[in-house]
Amino acid sequence: MPASSIAWKKKVPYLSFRVVSDTIEALTSLRPVFSKFVSDPLCRDFYQREGVPQGSVLSVVLFILKINDIVRQLPPTAKGTLFVDVFQISCASVNMSTVERQLQIAIRKISDWTNNNGFVISNQKTFCMHFFRKRGLHPDPEITLNGVALPVRTEAKFLGIFDRKLTFLPHIQHLRQKCKGRRHAS
Repeated sequence: MPASSIAWKKKVPYLSFRVVSDTIEALTSLRPVFSKFVSDPLCRDFYQREGVPQGSVLSVVLFILKINDIVRQLPPTAKGTLFVDVFQISCASVNMSTVERQLQIAIRKISDWTNNNGFVISNQKTFCMHFFRKRGLHPDPEITLNGVALPVRTEAKFLGIFDRKLTFLPHIQHLRQKCKGRRHAS
């Protein structure tokens, strides 16, 4: 029997958004004081003025609740995938200028959302990748983030290793090397 029908039969109360919101508000309003275990009189207590301590259970929950809204910021012409704190945006077209325009709109919306919600997009970790299967010349897209041109890569690691022709050869080679290393280590 599915868990949902068991919960329905037992009439387990569900948590409303208001209850969750009030609980989070109460927990974040309690600002902890962090004391140092040093006998040095120059070390003072640290009062947390905002947010929650990094590494606490609540910080992970709040991050996940907040970051999930990022996917809703994409225009209908772009698709996005979020895996914890890695966000991937894609757009498909036979016309590169259409792809560039749609991706630039999506990146601008995402950038605005992150700026308004206290997140920062790392220019060093952000890149562009052009997937294609046809032969011949294919110009790479020119995409910018905060006025800085994003580098175009030929391989990317996102839940596996991808190459621009989607052959998955780099991923297979990586797995082969990893297996060889383990076989020789034992």
